[in-house]
Amino acid sequence: MNSTRFLTSRDYEEAIDFLNLAFGGIDFEGLLPKLYKPSMMRHNLARIEDGRIASVVGIFPLEAEAAGVKLKIAGIGGVSTHSRRRGGGNMTGLMKRAVEIAWEWGCDALCLSGQRQRYEPFGFGPAGVYRVLTVSERNLRGFAADESVTFRQVGAGDAELIEQMRSLYAKQSFVYKRGDFYETVISWKAKPYAVLRGGCFAGYFLYGEHDGDIEELTFSDGSAEGIKETVKGLLNHFRRTINIKVLPYQTDFAETIGAFCDGDRLEYDYMWNILNYGKVIRALISVKLGYSVIPDGSVTINVEGAGAFYIKIKDNTLTFKNAEEAGADITLPADRADRLLFHDPTHSLLEMIPADPVKKACFKNIFPLPLLIRSADRI
Repeated sequence: MNSTRFLTSRDYEEAIDFLNLAFGGIDFEGLLPKLYKPSMMRHNLARIEDGRIASVVGIFPLEAEAAGVKLKIAGIGGVSTHSRRRGGGNMTGLMKRAVEIAWEWGCDALCLSGQRQRYEPFGFGPAGVYRVLTVSERNLRGFAADESVTFRQVGAGDAELIEQMRSLYAKQSFVYKRGDFYETVISWKAKPYAVLRGGCFAGYFLYGEHDGDIEELTFSDGSAEGIKETVKGLLNHFRRTINIKVLPYQTDFAETIGAFCDGDRLEYDYMWNILNYGKVIRALISVKLGYSVIPDGSVTINVEGAGAFYIKIKDNTLTFKNAEEAGADITLPADRADRLLFHDPTHSLLEMIPADPVKKACFKNIFPLPLLIRSADRI
């Protein structure tokens, strides 16, 4: 008998074997322990054929908070079909149903990681950017290391350090709700480390041993000297060249590390499908106002198929409301809206849209917005 249903804990062993096989031997339990355990099977939508799992699409609820606004997000993952069942439309059917379910849940957006052309038919596109700063030991050769700065790998039993990390993380302007904080930060086989200064907690980061990436580098004191001392210590302790991922609102990191790093590049964050444009745009403008000064101005934008929105910035304060599409200053094509709103710092696509130059200038001051999801929160 064939059917489409959510899995249960009773399907756990078959589902894990199926996923590991479909992805070429990946250990899903070790890679994402926050998601792949019996209690989380209920978030996996599956196509059952002849009594066996033929295809799976995971739909995991996420809750973000951006400048005090709660955003409901559905994370898509584990999209797979058995090799003998491919070509029958199973994945297409499950993905369409997943988007429908996100609408039914009242989600503001969906997100996933995957090949762009595979997921564009379901409304997903690349959105969000972050900076990757590459630092080598020669960049800080003349800077003396502070011997009081040390690093300690954090384990599941380090309750005090885990709570200090969680508390520091929660102070940021755009965060995701993390049920089990430690289980979340070890996602994708990352290794969490505490930064200690004189033996006292001063920050934390996540280290990707296979690629040398430093993520979630977060300090209780973000002074320029403290950042340089920590980066010098990272080079001495881990490897001679490291990549530090910097989020848009980490302006102190970008300014300090950018002054001496070897490489500075932008990378797109993730694949997104925005369902509630008004709520997402309003929340992310508020996040941006928290770390940058946006010049005064107003613009009404129309996102084709999603509505029009009046945006006014006065004295770094936001006025935001729904508007009439007919009176929009700038109309964004549906297939390019996410790139214009959340992705393209060059504004190259904007130049192709007819609009008043003054309104275009206002748009450029506000967008792109800091849509993001950290690696630890990804599905």
